[in-house]
Amino acid sequence: MRWRARTTRSVEPAHEFPVLDTLRAIGALAVLTTHTAFQAGEYLRHGVWGTLLARLDVGVAIFFVLSGFLLARPWLARAATGAPPPSRRRYYEKRLLRIYPVYVVTVVIALVWIPENEGATLRTWVSSLLLADPYTSEQLPHGLTQMWSLTAEVAFYAVLPLLMWVAVGRVHALRPRRVLALAVAMTRRPAATDRGRRCCAPGGDRRGRGSRPRSRRSWPRRARARGGVATRAPVRRPPT
Repeated sequence: MRWRARTTRSVEPAHEFPVLDTLRAIGALAVLTTHTAFQAGEYLRHGVWGTLLARLDVGVAIFFVLSGFLLARPWLARAATGAPPPSRRRYYEKRLLRIYPVYVVTVVIALVWIPENEGATLRTWVSSLLLADPYTSEQLPHGLTQMWSLTAEVAFYAVLPLLMWVAVGRVHALRPRRVLALAVAMTRRPAATDRGRRCCAPGGDRRGRGSRPRSRRSWPRRARARGGVATRAPVRRPPT
């Protein structure tokens, strides 16, 4: 089934949605709160409240959905009126300039100034600068554990033009059924995302590179092995 509006007037590709600013603020506050609570140990001190703080990691999903909507809209809006698709070259240039310069500065600061990263190998530098750590390492460098989400975003940025080609086809006409089928297919969670969530928890800065999160059962045993008494609740799953 194909649908195309009668008018062929151009569609503004960069439409603003002021209402989304509120949603961005909610997502940012949720992410900040859940990471702060984890670092402060609030997950361990409270039962239901600790669980609620942990689930504020939904802020990450909010940002992912916003990115998908805002970046896919130009292709779909133009297809609805038969206008030509956005320039892929300009799309990639804007994504690169928006993210990579600041990211490189962050990586350099983290690998040079954080003591735990002293002696970082060439492999570590190359992997971090290429946003490949979630694919190549069990633990990201100290100070960069949250960058797994940026790696996921960049992967989406890279394949978005291809996804939009699948959605609208060569004739560039909006096909609601194809768009719906594509959306359903994308609901399957990639294994790489699961790995990124496991290897890049905020607690990684304290556990060190290459280590794994402590399990619920192993924490009391380790405490007894060190001569201590396990008096705290088991460690809850860290935020994404």
